Order: sequence, then structure tokens, then C-alpha cells
Amino acid sequence: MGRGLAAVGLTAGDVVTERQAELLLGEGRHPDAYRIERERLAEGNSPAQARRATVPAPQ
Repeated sequence: MGRGLAAVGLTAGDVVTERQAELLLGEGRHPDAYRIERERLAEGNSPAQARRATVPAPQ
């Protein structure tokens, strides 16, 4: 809950799968990392670029 939900495309009450929780909490990646990577690869990004799109930038 809180401001972080919108940052990962969620709203209060959304259902999160176990894998999405693992990606976000365990790996520090976007909960929809696999979907984002597939889209980026389809757009012609390299695998490294596609993966970086699922990891938040250091602050």
C-alpha cells in the first residue's frame, strides 16, 4: 500500500501473484518483469537493455 503501488502499476486491492511478489521483494525488480522484458525484446532491445528496464534506477 502507499505511494509505491502506482510506481509498479498497481492500485489498492489488486491481486499480486506469488511470482510477482518474488520479483519485487526478492529480486528488487518490477512485478511484471517478464512481460516488460518480452515487450522490450520485441521492440528490438538487447537482453541486457530489456532486463535493465525492470530494475529501478539507483537513487
